[in-house]
Amino acid sequence: MSSSKKVKLTKEELAAELDGFEIPFIVPQVLCETAERSGLVIVTAEASSCVLHGAIQNTKYLGRDERVETFTLCRDGFNPNWGRMIEVCGGKKLQAAEDALEDYFNRKRVSKELVVFRNAADYTWRFEISVPYATFGLVLGDSEIYRGIVFSINDF
Repeated sequence: MSSSKKVKLTKEELAAELDGFEIPFIVPQVLCETAERSGLVIVTAEASSCVLHGAIQNTKYLGRDERVETFTLCRDGFNPNWGRMIEVCGGKKLQAAEDALEDYFNRKRVSKELVVFRNAADYTWRFEISVPYATFGLVLGDSEIYRGIVFSINDF
């Protein structure tokens, strides 16, 4: 890949750059910067977390025994779940709670569901989202451990 700071990639090109990296995986800084500049989001896994790099930078802990977990994702990160919103609003004054709820529903209208599939037995991962995406494989030895995805924030 070119080291030029002005390079922009498509989701397919970035996925091709990421395909075949070894576990443990750390997204190279140059690819994080290229993803951000290109409006792309890289979705990977790290231990028990779903990690986003690029145009959205965020981490979401996955339940210890969860096999399938669904998150709502907005242009700037994960949208809190409804239970968390009630908890947050419970300690606020009425206007602050109304503002938080209004923000939650505005974000929810434009959010997409990110589904994380995890096989706890062999630590394999798979991700899906309701916008077009490209996939890449990460390997451990000779085995592909999981498929990460790359999508464009502009598809929201």
